[in-house]
Amino acid sequence: MQYIDYTMEVKKCTLFLCVLLCLPFVLQAQRQREKKLIEEQVTAIRNNPEYLSAVGVGESMEEADRQALAALSSQITVCVSSQLDVQTSVEQSTDNFSKTDRVNSQIQTYSMTNLSNVKRIEISEEPEAQVLRYMRADEVDQLFKDREDKIKNYAKMGMAQEARMQIADALRYYSWALTLLLSHPRDASIVFDLPDGIRMSAKPWLDSKINEILGGITVKVVDAEEHKDAECPYTLLLNISYRDYPVSNLDYYYHNGQTYIGPISAKDGRGVADFYEYPQDFRFRCEYNFRSQAENLDRELRAVLNHIKPQHFPTATKTVVLDTKIKKLQKEAQKARQTDQAVEMVSTGNVASVVETAQQEEILRVQEAVSAPPTQESLLTGCMQQVEQAIRDKNYEAIRSLFTEEGYSMFEQLIAYGNANIIAPPKYRFIQVEDGYLCKSIPMQFKFRNNKTLVEDVTFRFTTENKINSLAFTLNRIAENDILKMKSWEEDSRISLIRFLEDYQTAYALKRLDYIESIFSEDAWIITGTVLKKAELKTEDRISFDSRNVRYTTYTKKEYIDKLRISFAGKEYINLRFEDNDVLKDARGQEIYAIQIKQDYYSNNYGDTGYLTLLVDLRGELPIIHIRVWQEQKDEEFSAARFLSSLQ
Repeated sequence: MQYIDYTMEVKKCTLFLCVLLCLPFVLQAQRQREKKLIEEQVTAIRNNPEYLSAVGVGESMEEADRQALAALSSQITVCVSSQLDVQTSVEQSTDNFSKTDRVNSQIQTYSMTNLSNVKRIEISEEPEAQVLRYMRADEVDQLFKDREDKIKNYAKMGMAQEARMQIADALRYYSWALTLLLSHPRDASIVFDLPDGIRMSAKPWLDSKINEILGGITVKVVDAEEHKDAECPYTLLLNISYRDYPVSNLDYYYHNGQTYIGPISAKDGRGVADFYEYPQDFRFRCEYNFRSQAENLDRELRAVLNHIKPQHFPTATKTVVLDTKIKKLQKEAQKARQTDQAVEMVSTGNVASVVETAQQEEILRVQEAVSAPPTQESLLTGCMQQVEQAIRDKNYEAIRSLFTEEGYSMFEQLIAYGNANIIAPPKYRFIQVEDGYLCKSIPMQFKFRNNKTLVEDVTFRFTTENKINSLAFTLNRIAENDILKMKSWEEDSRISLIRFLEDYQTAYALKRLDYIESIFSEDAWIITGTVLKKAELKTEDRISFDSRNVRYTTYTKKEYIDKLRISFAGKEYINLRFEDNDVLKDARGQEIYAIQIKQDYYSNNYGDTGYLTLLVDLRGELPIIHIRVWQEQKDEEFSAARFLSSLQ
């Protein structure tokens, strides 16, 4: 029996050794068959007139792929050029391109992106890598059709923002539509279907809209601050408007007599300009290309901007004339404040959006209802005047006693946020809340490297003992009024939601990771994309969504906080701007809110615009965020109504 077992083991070992010896030959034969199949496939594609194809060679796969894409681009250029019988409408006045040169430059904007209909075959391995790139010849038209659809979509988004008097956003979308149009080989044939059955050629229509907006923006100097010990001792306060509405989030540059300074981000129609000497006039230039946002938000736009020269609009530059001396200007501004005609256009409720009369009356009623008593206003005004003077003198230690420990820590973070200055005498408004008082607000500017300047209003929050325990950047008037006009809500609910959004945007600006971590539920959905998957809320507050077959990225709370920690470390500054709110409250009357809001994100090395959706519970001492979704475009799948309707 033992002999038989030994013999069987020998046979098994012998068989195993034979397999090992034969395996290299089998694998080699398999590789030869695979190589032959690839060669046959490549030959068939290369010889088929229904395909455009090119082979790239390089020491690495990446190099070979680049060579193949470049060669394929040349083939597409020849294909498109042969189809164009007439010169396209766009004229490059400074560049004497031939038709083929122009088309080649335009095609480069396609080939440098990851196009889904451009296929790839790896022919041979490194270090003698070969890559085939190919596509069906009849799919070239689909490339152009996809871009045409994007051009029309951006134009449509611009019209929607213009209707809301969100002029900076309208300008951005019109400009991006035009930039993409300049990259389209068949731009002359693109027509927009406008309201009332009107059809217009895209190029002249976009030109007229951009010129109309830029030409309609007016800039007026309404006050001046003098800082005798500063490098630029004269600060001018600007009102920036379009058809008498303040422009909410315009970026601009101004010439200080030596060079253009900027970009500067205006807020609620208010901007600033600093000068070495009090000027008689100066040049002011509106930003209309929005390159940094385009490059981060849209990969296709980034490719276009790398190859196509944006169109120049002379109407973006204006000359602002100062027809009064500084003392007279300051006197007029003081008189306006004393007669309750605040320098800021928005402080009276005249906001940069079309608000119904009834809604405007409700906003003013709420503001009056939540006002602090006159005796309390007098006391808090005295505190704020000390804060104001300390900021002007940069003597911050002198006011430490006015703060709680946490409040002074936040104040130090604020002062460290940028080179901080007050840009105009504040006009304070005090609001009584359950846990104390809110003071709105001190208008400030924050300067960073590379001439970047942000204008912000800073709200100070007082305890019932009249100590400042926190501060925040205020919402702009569009976002704030979208909440204040909600007549069916209690006044306290509206103020609480405004405070939450102010705290949220300020926490990111001041990089308060501890606060951000504290307000996210341990089981929060934190998602970038367009798909949700199940999360745990309270038992009575479960949410369910239908699955959708789209791309998404989801993070645990820890992953998201770790991601923020790395992001914060690499940024000099962060600034969030909210507007275009869609806010709903839980139908059961609980302090649970679903918010879908447009967010503009700015930093020194990144910027984007998208829609932020939050489901937040304000029933506790701290707000708790259960869902956070960010998307490039507004999506009804993640609307505030859908979030609340899914509560079970």
